[in-house]
Amino acid sequence: MRFSHALTSLETSGLQEGSCSETTQQKEVNKSIVIEQEVLAAYDQFAGGLLRYASSLGRDAELAQDAVQEAFLRFYIALLNGETIRYRRAWVFRVTRNYVMDRLKDYSYRNSVSLDAKEMAGLDHPRILFEDQSWSEKLIDVLRQLTPRELECIRLRIEGLKNREIAEVLNLRLGTVCTLLARGLRRIRKAYD
Repeated sequence: MRFSHALTSLETSGLQEGSCSETTQQKEVNKSIVIEQEVLAAYDQFAGGLLRYASSLGRDAELAQDAVQEAFLRFYIALLNGETIRYRRAWVFRVTRNYVMDRLKDYSYRNSVSLDAKEMAGLDHPRILFEDQSWSEKLIDVLRQLTPRELECIRLRIEGLKNREIAEVLNLRLGTVCTLLARGLRRIRKAYD
C-alpha cells in the first residue's frame, strides 16, 4: 500500500540517529505511531466516500486515487505537526476536492460538472441504484440542469456529510449550503411531481 509506505518514510526521515536523546526520540516514535493509527482508522472510515466523490469531480480513477492518497498524507502531516482538526471528515473531503480542482486546472480543464449514463452506472452507492432505466435517465437529465455548486452539495450530502461539513469542504457559509441543497432538491422533486 503506497499510503502506508509514505507514512513509514516520513517517520524515519524525521528521526535521525543521535539527533536527540533516547527518551525524546521514543516519544516522537510513539506519537507517530498513535497518529498513524488515527489516520488509518480515518482512512478505513472515509476512503470509499472520498474516492467516489473525487471520481465524480475529476471523472478519472487515477486522479481520484491520487487525491485520496494526498488527502490522507496531508492529514497525517497536519496531525504530526500538532494541528487541531475539528471536523476531520470535512477536512479530508476539502483537501481531496482542492487537490482534484488544482489538477484539473493544471490539465487545462475548467470547473465543469457533468454526469453521463456511464458515470452513473459506475457509482456503487446504495442510494443510487436504479431499477427503472427511464427513471435513471430522467434523473441524469435533472442533475445536468443543476448548477455546479448545487450538484456538488448534493454529491457531498449523498456521501453523508452534514450541512456544516459541506460548508467547510466548499468554503461556503452554512446558509448558502442550505439554500443550494434546498434549491437543488426542489428542482429534482419538481421534475418527478
